[in-house]
Amino acid sequence: MKERSLLFSTPVWRYKYIGGQNLLDKVIESAYYCEKNIPSADHSNRGGYQSPGFYWKDFLPEAQEYLNAVLKDFLEGEKITGNEVKYNLDINYWYNINRKGNFNDSHNHPGNHLVMIWYLTDQERSLVLHNPNSYSRYVIDQLIAKKNLPDDNGIGVDTHVSADKGDVLIFPADVLHSVKCHDKDTDRISISFNLNFLNLEWES
Repeated sequence: MKERSLLFSTPVWRYKYIGGQNLLDKVIESAYYCEKNIPSADHSNRGGYQSPGFYWKDFLPEAQEYLNAVLKDFLEGEKITGNEVKYNLDINYWYNINRKGNFNDSHNHPGNHLVMIWYLTDQERSLVLHNPNSYSRYVIDQLIAKKNLPDDNGIGVDTHVSADKGDVLIFPADVLHSVKCHDKDTDRISISFNLNFLNLEWES
């Protein structure tokens, strides 16, 4: 009898949007304001606009309130073996505006713990998470019978992540990811956040 186990998976959390269009419109307006008044950064973006990073304290208060509720659900109140973790959370963010033909190269966010993305428009499965085993296991994956390879972890398999307008995605910052070329006439807009835990302590 043969048994196969899948271990060490990469988690991705998706929070469905429960706010109104008015809030998204206000944040979109902030993105366009930055594009008009602040030169684009040059990081992973190929074309389009990527703002420089901003501090969390400068974020639109209504939007901050909404995301604080997401982060409260995501982070607080969990206990491990009877202990509760205490920390300070450092957050910075930047706006992304992609137009037809724009995309983002493969990259990760070194020096941070988590990435959070808030989609202000539909993202059309544009986020791609790259399989970290694609290169290191290339040879053995070719030698093992295909029927014995996991469907979601074989040679070069990448995952296109689904999210709708307003949704929030969170995933580990060390995961290599990219954003595929935009093929619509309407703008694709999002905000990316780096989440970094500071001064970690454990309390009984």
